[in-house]
Amino acid sequence: MATLAEVLRREQKNSLLTEIPWLPERVASEIRSCGRFVIICAPHIPEDRLKDRNPSALPNRFDAPVQQWAREQGFNSHNIYNSYGVKMIEITL
Repeated sequence: MATLAEVLRREQKNSLLTEIPWLPERVASEIRSCGRFVIICAPHIPEDRLKDRNPSALPNRFDAPVQQWAREQGFNSHNIYNSYGVKMIEITL
């Protein structure tokens, strides 16, 4: 029997790529070209940013699921902050 945490992780993982299907392709492309993928993921980002075809920011609720997905894919992932204190996710090899 699965623990509640395992059930919630599965739910997050399943909804993550449904809501942001471009993630794997963008991560791979940015790592190939720049050596890292960085995206703003902060509380002030509205949900309607997900409608953008190529968003530069994600609502804060994606922080943990994106980082967990990245680690499961074999990447390093952590938060960094820009000069204004805005939180971003950085994914590297």
